[in-house]
Amino acid sequence: MPDLLDLCIIRGVPTQKFTVESCLDLTSDHTPILVTMFTRILGKPKRPSLYNKRTDWYCFRDKLEDRLNLEIPLKTEADIEEAVASLTTAIQQAAWQATPYPQEQHTHEICPTLVKQKLAEKRKARKTWQLTRAPSDKLKYNKLARELKHLLHTLRNEGIQHYLSNLTPTAATDYSLWKATRKIKHPQQHIPPLRTTNTTWARTDKQKAAAFAQHLTTVFRPYPSQQTATEEKTLRHELPVPHQMALQLQKIRIHGVENIIQQKTHPSKAPGYDLIKGKILQ
Repeated sequence: MPDLLDLCIIRGVPTQKFTVESCLDLTSDHTPILVTMFTRILGKPKRPSLYNKRTDWYCFRDKLEDRLNLEIPLKTEADIEEAVASLTTAIQQAAWQATPYPQEQHTHEICPTLVKQKLAEKRKARKTWQLTRAPSDKLKYNKLARELKHLLHTLRNEGIQHYLSNLTPTAATDYSLWKATRKIKHPQQHIPPLRTTNTTWARTDKQKAAAFAQHLTTVFRPYPSQQTATEEKTLRHELPVPHQMALQLQKIRIHGVENIIQQKTHPSKAPGYDLIKGKILQ
């Protein structure tokens, strides 16, 4: 059964012109979000990462080999914590030294002066027609709207032609021709309908929203407490007691650690606070 905590659905709003952050001022079972809208495209910062496609993995291994110290006693909890912190720091520093980060390219939204002038004339003519409702003003407004549409169509075609003429299959443009070809050949994802509880299909957006709402009303219900008074008393008594390991850990073998890293560690899973992904461990 699917289980969802919160849903936020938007439509018709460009994601490049707003930011979303959690609002922790209110007391609620859910986390409210605060959406800030802007009139311009925002340059969102790149997510932090320890490596990219230009990382020299041979250099990474050499740097990490020089930083590792295997002769560390692991007798107490403090020794283990210190060893984990030292290993994490060594991996991060080795990855940063082996990864050349490209310089940030600041792109600005450029609108030609001719388009701005034509757009201002169109808006002025529209305002005049809305005030007068005269047929002559309507004809002038329609003429400017057609001219602006034709101008935008021409500029869009020129931009596409310039983009296509600069595509090359070489490393100088980062193999832009193959990337463009891959985007064209990428199959479009089909959004299938949803099956409702009465074995019918929800095909429209309104029907899908109603199906989601009906499903969420059945999922989000208080979980009934089935603990007895004795179990609750025992639980409250054991909570303040520090956790003690009942069984001794088995001896850890190197090949066991290698098998877990190679077979059960996904290379592209999201990292934690230390930014160490499965690919770095592999």
